[in-house]
Amino acid sequence: MSEENNSTEEEQNESVDSQEQPAPAGLIRNEEFRDDLVLALRGASSLIACQTEEDNQLVAEVRDVGANRPAPYTVVLWDADRGLHYYPRPNVRRELGKGPTNHPKAALDELSTIIERVDGGGGHGDPLQEYPELASNVIFMMRDFQYAWDVRTMPGGPLRPESTIASIKNMVRQCENKSYTFIFYGSRVTPPPELENLFINLNYSLPSEDALSVSFDHIHTSVKQNRPNLEDPTPELKQAAINGTKGLTTANARQAFTFAIIKSDFN
Repeated sequence: MSEENNSTEEEQNESVDSQEQPAPAGLIRNEEFRDDLVLALRGASSLIACQTEEDNQLVAEVRDVGANRPAPYTVVLWDADRGLHYYPRPNVRRELGKGPTNHPKAALDELSTIIERVDGGGGHGDPLQEYPELASNVIFMMRDFQYAWDVRTMPGGPLRPESTIASIKNMVRQCENKSYTFIFYGSRVTPPPELENLFINLNYSLPSEDALSVSFDHIHTSVKQNRPNLEDPTPELKQAAINGTKGLTTANARQAFTFAIIKSDFN
């Protein structure tokens, strides 16, 4: 197949996606999580469970950590809507697999094939020729995957919990001595008993008061670029805004800050 045909086939698997962004300039850093993630990557941990209400913030944080490692990591995402995909360039989404991978078992089978080829040779159809970024240093982020291993939600059929559990166990063996890490994340992530000893648990909590303060300052600076006459808030007003957003997710806190700044103009 010619380079032109290869390029065309590759471009067919890519699409512009303005909803998905690299780590923003105003990223609120969760330093405890970042430190724990770096330790997990250094220790070659294959399976991580992360319970969070902060899906988008978590993905941005993991990307930022991965991009700044001595050997940078590629981050591959999975969810039941979009299947397996990653971003070779900002806002450009590339799908993984020859067919749909939004089904959890199809996603596991595709990832198993990719991981298996790391120690194998090349050849026509070799996934590592198609996705060279995945040859090493990859973080696979699997959102709300727990439904695939929960017997209460998947009692039988082609997506049997025991089949999913067996596939994950096999992939852990495949990942030994390879720089692949899986992060299973969502608001309810509890590995089944058959897998719990293989996982390490990381927590990505709601933003702290310091993180909310950083977010407030970033939003105020951004708004002021378009409204130069915007008055600076008093310390008391800023603290009141922060107190009013405690317990909210980062996205909700940012919305509240933006609305408050624009509405009140601090007058």
